[in-house]
Amino acid sequence: MKYLKILLLGFILSASLYAHPHLFISTACTLEFEEGQIKGLWVEFEFDEYFSSEINLKYDADGDGIYNEGETAEVYNNAFINLQYYNYFTFIRHEEEVIYPEITEKFSVRCEGKDKIIYDFFIPLPSYPYKDIYIALYDATFFCSCEFQEEYFSVTGTGIPEYSQSKAVNDNLSIHYNPQAGTEDIGTSQDWSLGLLTYIPEEIHIQF
Repeated sequence: MKYLKILLLGFILSASLYAHPHLFISTACTLEFEEGQIKGLWVEFEFDEYFSSEINLKYDADGDGIYNEGETAEVYNNAFINLQYYNYFTFIRHEEEVIYPEITEKFSVRCEGKDKIIYDFFIPLPSYPYKDIYIALYDATFFCSCEFQEEYFSVTGTGIPEYSQSKAVNDNLSIHYNPQAGTEDIGTSQDWSLGLLTYIPEEIHIQF
């Protein structure tokens, strides 16, 4: 179940064995509209060089830097689909109502340079009724550190309405973790205690 996380272990420097988290992801998302209604959310994960190197080594069989259909399927089945147990690191909120995605579509993987692997996938949101929503992309276990890219949000599709967007940390999502935890430790705490550090995820707020 934890293959995506365990896959990295052989590539962690010894100094990292006593630092939490162990994998770093730059994130971005695109809200897709269809005739003015929300159709779904595109999510992009750009991985750090260690994980990217391992994916290339294991799944780019011909070493050409391009993931064909078969290679993409191997990545999907062995180094992506288990994120379903972690809601694909994606949380979509309106007020107190939160969507925890259970399915994704249109997965793709691409390589940029020798040390950057990027996943793209689509989360369908059929008949989503709200026009005031929040989107957070983070790992609730904090084994993976997720930070928004500089260009972190965009829209696409048809009938795109006028909208506003902003980004801010949400203290209610605070994650307390042990910085001395080893690589096998994915535990976090909702309550702070002496020796724990705190990670506070950011949310994108969209209104239209």
